[in-house]
Amino acid sequence: MVKPINLSKYPQLPFIFTPETEVKKTIMVYGDSFADAAETHEIGMSLDPPANNTVNSWMWFLATFLQARVITYGVCRGSEQLCYELFKRTLDEPRDATIIYHTRESRLDFTHNLPHLTYSEYAEWDNYINDSTVHLYWLDEKPIYKFKQGTSFHTKYHLTHCTDSVPKFKDKDFRFDESLQGSSANHATQPGNLLLAIKLTQYFKKQLNWETIF
Repeated sequence: MVKPINLSKYPQLPFIFTPETEVKKTIMVYGDSFADAAETHEIGMSLDPPANNTVNSWMWFLATFLQARVITYGVCRGSEQLCYELFKRTLDEPRDATIIYHTRESRLDFTHNLPHLTYSEYAEWDNYINDSTVHLYWLDEKPIYKFKQGTSFHTKYHLTHCTDSVPKFKDKDFRFDESLQGSSANHATQPGNLLLAIKLTQYFKKQLNWETIF
């Protein structure tokens, strides 16, 4: 039984992706809308007819490829400080790996007005992390702290497989396919989410020696 967390005016956390074959591992995920599934699912289920867009998420594919239970505490519009708070509150939850999708460090917290993280707090966060941690960064800015534990990747699938015809960030690799606009999650179309899941699966297979379905 995972730890339920309730935020004001937000669906209950976490959202759990369970592979349809078998469960061999458990991965905990934290972050902002790039790691969200709870709100995406609630909004989709309120439509007529209902639409479950969580099956387009990189977390759905990752759960399938790694035969892993993916438990996400991702929050749309979430801040770095909220991400760290949820990480600390679930630190005792058993897991085989952790994925943290970092966001803009200057983002204000909409839940409890948590103050921005300081360098020392990032260092404290680093002390809780082990080598089975993956840091993902969607923003092309140098973070104030470079984590010593775990591995870091910069992702651009929200730009190369964008869901908006007008991007919020300029990038030479920007690509928008209107035909895929309805098959999307976490700011990327289904192919973009699939590519991220493949990248992560290859990492877990080659660097952490996890068994995968391919």
